[in-house]
Amino acid sequence: MDIVIPYLRAALENNEACIWITPQSLDAEDAKEALISDFPGIDIFLRKGQIEIISCANWFMREGAFDSKRALRDLTERIDKALASGYNGLILIEDICRPQKGIWNDLTDYEREVEATVRRSQATVE
Repeated sequence: MDIVIPYLRAALENNEACIWITPQSLDAEDAKEALISDFPGIDIFLRKGQIEIISCANWFMREGAFDSKRALRDLTERIDKALASGYNGLILIEDICRPQKGIWNDLTDYEREVEATVRRSQATVE
C-alpha cells in the first residue's frame, strides 16, 4: 500500500483514470477497504469511477485459464473509455499473478502487447 498510494494519488490528481490489478495475496475488496482507510478522499474517485480495483484472477484468468487476449481487449477498452470520459490518460498498476505452468510464453507475449498498447495510447503501466 505504501508504494501504490503515491502512484494513485498523483495519477488521480492529474485527472487520469486508474486501474489497480491487485496481487494474488490481496483481494480486491480488501484492497479497496485499505485504500479508503489509508487515502483520505479516495471515496470520491471511487464513486466517479476514476479508479477500478480488480483482482489479479478477475483480470487475467477466464474459466481458470490465463486469457491474455481478453486482458488486452479490456485494457484497450478502458483506455478508450478513460479518454472519452475526459481523463488525461490511464494508469495501470498491475501485479502479474503467479503464472501457471506452461504459460510463460503467453505471459511474455502479453507483456509485449501491453507495452505496444501503451506506446500507442495515453496509458502508463506501473
